[in-house]
Amino acid sequence: MGGKLDYTGPTVVPKVASRWAWDSGVACCASVLAALGISTNYVKLAQEVETQSIWAIDLAVLLTMYGVSGITYYTTSLEDRRHNPYLRDKDPPVVACDISRLHTYFSQASEKGIELQHRLLLLDDVKRYMMDKHVVIAFVNERRLKCRHCRSSPLHLPRLPYLKRRFQRTPFRGTYISLIAYDGLRDIFVYRDPRVKDDFCVIRACDLEVARCCWGTEHDAVVVPVGK
Repeated sequence: MGGKLDYTGPTVVPKVASRWAWDSGVACCASVLAALGISTNYVKLAQEVETQSIWAIDLAVLLTMYGVSGITYYTTSLEDRRHNPYLRDKDPPVVACDISRLHTYFSQASEKGIELQHRLLLLDDVKRYMMDKHVVIAFVNERRLKCRHCRSSPLHLPRLPYLKRRFQRTPFRGTYISLIAYDGLRDIFVYRDPRVKDDFCVIRACDLEVARCCWGTEHDAVVVPVGK
């Protein structure tokens, strides 16, 4: 496939930009809620997560607090995540709090209306969800994202500490993106990246698979229906 990838098709999921270095998942939730016609206050939404150490199950629970139904959460890890590189630089009390919260939410998923799938969300199923008008909030390794649409574009957030962390040569940096459409002809996904200036991003299916299946992501994904 040569040339610059592009996408001009309609989508009901608006772009919502991150405001801080830790809130890409919150921005993805705000985008989904807007698509569903649910009005929110972004600062209040961020406060309701009650942590800056955000996991995908936190996002699923946050969406249920706003009455969103039909949520499916995929993960390949329901075990202790202390080995996860996402926790590498966090203080021990934060890690302990994360582990406790995760186990609580995993056990409460069903009663909160979240379908928990302890398995990998296959790429073909991601494509199917796109065609069935779902959004997939995926936890990915930022260092493996390869969007050709915004490769040379500046980040939306010009904060020096964040930029320094972004370009450190570490193998893993977790972030959330919202997959919103799939182009089967070119085998590309369209997604919203809350951290960049561009309104949308595009990525080849093979590149997405690398970014979402890196060690550290736990293959976490939250699937939400946004259309009929």
